[in-house]
Amino acid sequence: MLAAGSHIAVAIERDLRTDLDFSKCNYEMADFLRKLPDLALFNNFRALMKTIWKAWMPKQCLSIYDQLVAGARYLDMRVTKLGGQLFGEHGLYSRPLKAYLRDIRRFVEEHISEVVILHFQVSMQSVVSQIKVCMCRRSLIINYVKLLI
Repeated sequence: MLAAGSHIAVAIERDLRTDLDFSKCNYEMADFLRKLPDLALFNNFRALMKTIWKAWMPKQCLSIYDQLVAGARYLDMRVTKLGGQLFGEHGLYSRPLKAYLRDIRRFVEEHISEVVILHFQVSMQSVVSQIKVCMCRRSLIINYVKLLI
């Protein structure tokens, strides 16, 4: 089977947030920056590092929905928990996972014959546990996504 896909589908340029700490997948950088003294010089450095990270980390320029419309059928979804909620992430946090799942749900409801493969990789500190690749037909994915959102 061959399926067009998106590498780190949630690392969308406009979604990556610099108003939050670095995400858990990049805990080394976040830990290093937290240990710096609370001085103006270091606060400016923290902000600069997030700006650099935001310029370097995006992998996608299209929304999840638009990636699917463009032909992606495999979505590499990197997620992590922040304050009891799951977020997309790639060095920086992006939008809540529920927002991305709504886009996927919308697509599969509009395109009833399509198959979408979701590959969730959950980052927890330095340990990455992978939820197995889940290939779902329309009814299965819609029911699964309804449970999550």
